Amino acid sequence: MSGTSLDAVDVVVVDLSILETKENKPLFSLVEAEAKDLFSLSKTLRKKTKENKDLFCLVLDPKHKKLNKISFSLENEEKAKETKPLVSLVEENLQHYEHPYPETLKKGVLSLQTKKTIALTSFVTLEKELTHLYADAVESALKTWGIEKSSVVAVCIHGQTVFHQADKNGEVGTLQLGDASRLAETLRMRVIADFRRGDIAQGGQGAPLLPFYDALRFSEPDKTVVAHNLGGICNVSVLPAESLGLEPFAFDTGPANLWIDRAMLEYFDRPFDEDAQVARQGNLIRPLMTAILCLPYFAKSPPKSTGRDDFSDKSLFSLVNKYAKNCPKEDVITTLTHVTVSSMAIAYKKFIIPKVGKVDKIVFSGGGVCNQGLMNLFGAYWQAHELGYFPEVYYPEDFGIPNKAKEALGFAWLGWAKWHGLPNNLPSCTGANAYVSGGVIY
Repeated sequence: MSGTSLDAVDVVVVDLSILETKENKPLFSLVEAEAKDLFSLSKTLRKKTKENKDLFCLVLDPKHKKLNKISFSLENEEKAKETKPLVSLVEENLQHYEHPYPETLKKGVLSLQTKKTIALTSFVTLEKELTHLYADAVESALKTWGIEKSSVVAVCIHGQTVFHQADKNGEVGTLQLGDASRLAETLRMRVIADFRRGDIAQGGQGAPLLPFYDALRFSEPDKTVVAHNLGGICNVSVLPAESLGLEPFAFDTGPANLWIDRAMLEYFDRPFDEDAQVARQGNLIRPLMTAILCLPYFAKSPPKSTGRDDFSDKSLFSLVNKYAKNCPKEDVITTLTHVTVSSMAIAYKKFIIPKVGKVDKIVFSGGGVCNQGLMNLFGAYWQAHELGYFPEVYYPEDFGIPNKAKEALGFAWLGWAKWHGLPNNLPSCTGANAYVSGGVIY
């Protein structure tokens, strides 16, 4: 379950039992395979069988009962279709449900995200209300689909991030609202939460975490793929072609919709700029754009992560008042849209292309993909920065995944790995010193 968006709580139900024996044990052993994580295991399978397919596509192939010292149980063979990768089979019966986010609760969360201090009583009350929202979302989803609680292994929840920032020493602090203990007791179900702190304890950023899923789902042996998410913050998971000999790497490029949406609410009383309708009416304010792109975060090298604490409302409106005080508000929206797209292109130019040479495919996801004006502008900036031939473009729906379900699905995979004590972070993406099985089981 994903609670990072303030538009809705996204709930998915996915059956991962196909990865398990009848004793509910994983079908594979990382130790026997001498693999560090699930992604390196999938690469081992590919090399040994010379099959360019996705994760565990051969686990259920009767011809491979033993491979590289990995003994596979074929008890789930009847569920499989040999022509499809296992990671796809897992998602064939994916169920996605959107639960509305009450306006009063949304305002409370936004207020907490923008304030440096808050009364503890307000904090506790807000978390309790949010937890009840999550419980209602799960209950409603299961009722809608006719699924019994007893058949669900765990509810995997990220929670609502209200703080994520590195201090001057580079040490990261993070805080997600959502009382997992209360949620478990309310639902009378197992809950897996708090996925970030384990990575942080090992010196990592605790973000981004979804490259774990992106690497399993979208990587290809012969192509460099970027899973590019445009939510409030823009983040990329870079999945290099195997011939490059590189580990996946990931980072946040900066704000995607965050400042655009905030300015739209402030100036036009609308939650977002639908298909860049307002941005198309304005003109670029170059001094404002330059000032924003000179903010320290953009110059940092990966691994790096960010959020509302680096890109706060205060910072936004301070810059607008300094460089665009007397400009039409449409011009501000235009400029913020250009900032998002320009910072994306700069990130490819500075941090991605120099390492991988070229990008073959981009899988775009998140709310920003609905803004066709923004997406078209990215193509223009790609050419302006001379980044070469524009990659093939895909969306989650091309893989049978609803765009809004992708994040919740990723945390289902993170939770499944935690349940089995498997690593679910990628240190090459977060900067951690070691693999960890992140999360806490309640």
